[in-house]
Parts: sequence; structure tokens; C-alpha cells
Amino acid sequence: MDEDKTVPRAIWTETLLDMLDKAVRQQRDDKSREIIEEIRDRGYAKAEVLRLAQTNFRQPDADRVERLVASISGVQRKAG
Repeated sequence: MDEDKTVPRAIWTETLLDMLDKAVRQQRDDKSREIIEEIRDRGYAKAEVLRLAQTNFRQPDADRVERLVASISGVQRKAG
């Protein structure tokens, strides 16, 4: 069963990362924040989002993601 949960998660994660990469490169901060929040709502902690960006994005874009994550850290999140 664990495999069943992992495969779909990898697919949506890749899709969201692709969307985030495009939004960050286009400097669309509002859209980037929405995507970051969706990634976090799907169970990724702040540190995991940053690690994903460092692993998958060029350095300037990863730095931008770090700034965006910091800018939304104070925003109250929905109770799960």
C-alpha cells in the first residue's frame, strides 16, 4: 500500500514543482506563493519545500523560493 501512496504523490509533486519553477522564473510572486502553499498543504514542511527548490531549481530561483517561503511563514495555515 505504501507504494500506492508514493506514486501519485510523486506525480503531483513533479507537476507542482514544474508550475513553481515556471512561476518563479517569470517572477510571478503571488502565483509562486499559491503553489508553495499548496505544496505545504499537501504535507511538505517548510524545510522540505526549500530542499526541493535547492535540488530542482537553479540557484537564483532557489533563493527566490526561500524568500517567498519566508514571506508566507507568518501566514496562518488551515487546520488540517
